[in-house]
This record gives sequence, C-alpha cells and structure tokens, in this order.
Amino acid sequence: LSERAGRLIGIAHSNSLRLVRLINDILDVEKLESGQINLELQPIDLREVAIRSLDNVRGYADGLGVRLELAEGPSAPVMGDADRLVQVVVNLLSNAAKFSPESGTVEVAVMPEARIVRLSVRDHGPGVPDAFRARIFTKFAQADGSDTRQRGGTGLGLAIAKEIAERHGGRLWFESAPGEGATFHLDLPMTVGDAAPQTTHGPRLLIVEDDPDAAEVLRIMLAQDGFDALVAGSAAAALDAVEGEGFAAILVDLQLPDADGIGLIRALRERPGTVDTPVVVVSADVARGRARGRSLEVIDWLEKPFDQERLRSAIAAVLERLGRQAPVILHVDDDPDILQVTAETLAGIAEITHATSLSQARKVLARARPDLVILDLGLPDGSGLELLPDLGEGAKGIPVVVYSAQDMDAALGERVEAVLVKSSASLADLARTVRRLTFTPRDR
Repeated sequence: LSERAGRLIGIAHSNSLRLVRLINDILDVEKLESGQINLELQPIDLREVAIRSLDNVRGYADGLGVRLELAEGPSAPVMGDADRLVQVVVNLLSNAAKFSPESGTVEVAVMPEARIVRLSVRDHGPGVPDAFRARIFTKFAQADGSDTRQRGGTGLGLAIAKEIAERHGGRLWFESAPGEGATFHLDLPMTVGDAAPQTTHGPRLLIVEDDPDAAEVLRIMLAQDGFDALVAGSAAAALDAVEGEGFAAILVDLQLPDADGIGLIRALRERPGTVDTPVVVVSADVARGRARGRSLEVIDWLEKPFDQERLRSAIAAVLERLGRQAPVILHVDDDPDILQVTAETLAGIAEITHATSLSQARKVLARARPDLVILDLGLPDGSGLELLPDLGEGAKGIPVVVYSAQDMDAALGERVEAVLVKSSASLADLARTVRRLTFTPRDR
C-alpha cells in the first residue's frame, strides 16, 4: 500500500472503531433505561475492580504518556456486578487519562468509609468547565464541540456509568476546580465482611419488588442501617407475608408481575393488620402512581434510581409515623475524631450527645437520662468501666455498648449489652447494634 492509502485505511479503521463504540453505548443506554440489564450481584472487593480496570486502561494511558497509580488501602467489600463496575471505572480512568497533560498522573483510591465504599479517580487536567457541570452526566454531553474531534468519545460513557452506579444503590459524582483537574467519586453501599449483611434484630420491613437485583440492593442498604427485611417478589407473596407476621413498614414497587402496586396498597389498607402500616413507594413510575394513590396515606414516593440518604429520610419518616422519638445516646470517648465520625454514622438513627471524660459524662447523666451509652474504656481521668455504677443495673439500668480500642474483662460482660473493639468492628456494626438495642417494636 502507498503511504496515502495506508493513512486513509487507518482513518477508516479508527472511525469504524468509534462507530462500534457508539453503537454499543447506545445499546447499553437503551437496555439500562428499559430495565433490560440484569445485574449479577455478588460479594466483591471494589479494590479488585479498580485493579482490573487499571489493567484494561494501562495501554491506552501509556500511549498518552500518562501514569496510573493506585493508592494502598484495605479491602473494600460491596455487593455488585464486577463486569459492570469495571465498565464504570474504565470509563472514569479513560476520561482522566484523556484529559491529563502528557507525563501527568491519574491517581486512584479505594477507601471504605462509615457506610459506603468510595472509589475516587483524580486527574490534573483542565478541570470541568462551569458551564458544563449541570449536564456532564446527560447523554451525548461534550464540554464543547471540539472535544469529540480532539479527544474522541461518544458522550455517553458518564451517562451509562451513572445509571450503573445508581442501579447498585450508589452514586457517581465529581469535584473540580477550573485549571486544577477533576476527581470523580463512585460511592457504593458497603457490605459487612466478605458477604451481604446478615439478618439483624432491628425493625422488620417488607420489600415488595420483583426485580431481584433492585430488591437485594434495597435489602443491603436497609441492613446497613440496622433493619431486617423480607423480600416478596409479587403482590400475592406480599399479602401472604403480612398474614404471617407484622412489619414496621412496607416498601412497594408499583410495577409487579401479578398486580398493580396501587392495587396492592389498597388491599393492604383493607386488612386490619396493615390498615395503619406505613408504606413507602419505590418505583420508576412515581408520577403516575402518586396521581392515582393520593388517598392511600403513603409516607414517601421514591423515584428509581434513588440514593441511600433519600431512603434513610423515608425510613426516618416511618419511625416518626410509628410515634417513636429518636433515642438519645451518650457517647463517651476522648477522641474528637471518633466522636465526629460516630455522630455522622448515627445521624438519623439517634440524637447524640457526647462527653470526653468520666467527670463530663457524670454531669451529662445528672441532667438527663439517655436511652443508651456508648463507652470507651480509655479515658483521661480513669477507665470507662468506672461509669457503670452511675448507669444502674437490671431492667432499670441504661443499656451500654463498649466501643473501645481495649478489650474488657469477660467477667464484666453481664453488665454491658455489647462489646465492639474498634480495630475489628466497623461503624456499620456499631449502627446495627444501636438499632437493635434502641428499637421498640410497635404493639400490634
């Protein structure tokens, strides 16, 4: 081939590849929007997803003269579809490499936090223009008309990534300052250990959802906040479930295989056992359902996809509907960082007051009686165990959770309800323990 013919063939090959990517992206968007993509949710380590994604993108980044670096960190357990999450992270890495200067570095971090695992991808490119921020996750979005020609891409990658993240019960978001690069964050619900959260002893909820992936994501989110959930895949299964036991609340999808969700809610309202049970609608068809179900006393209407904070707000409304005030918890610890992160973890679960010493704790106890005490053992003016006599004993005693870097004498175990060692117990463990010890089921 002549040099000119080779150059033309190269251009044709490049455009053919771009057309294939565009077609695949359009198909993915269509499948996601129509609910035709079924996620294969399994216990996975998001750090392993990051490693696989880096391997996929490294050749492309090397061609641009960009280094990819993964920060050290602990394992990051989530429930997810590994292949789909790799698709999300590969998109973030490709974008970061594409917009990085030559010899630049793309930094990747995966860190478990209070209730979530966060994967972050940071570049040192031009940043996201202010005018583009509001539409960056919309379909066919490009920062300007020259982006497609200069950097390639279909403008669909971030829209697809956001949909996949939300189908996992997570979210995709970014931080950027013009001229200082951008950091994209993928937040997913963290699981406990290497598997899905185990059954808890908190409030019992019923999830009526025929999509097993969506139901599992909901169950995981709720379990992380200390709720126990039963899944019913149809209206008939839901009605059978409420015949056999009582539930603190019922979450209902409107599109069920054997009945309309509004019809199910009406049927629940006609039964003596569920006439007053709080109902939260979780559906992709909220607008139509709200118009038809105005008289059904639904606590909240959650549009799919939704984030965990929105779900947590709806459940908080359920607890308020049950006439139960948030429990008051006294947290005794001399580490201000531990106090702050624990308060953030328990936000929406309880009202937190804190003390940094034995003397300060006794002053708090003299003013008001808390519903639960979270107790560190190593305090500046003595052992936290010295506070136990101030908390009473037996049925009239205040429940105590020891949450400390130190282990405690097994002989004292009868006086405390739970012992959590900070090095081995997560904040999610603490939240579940608080839920279990402070929830009082409604009389039925």
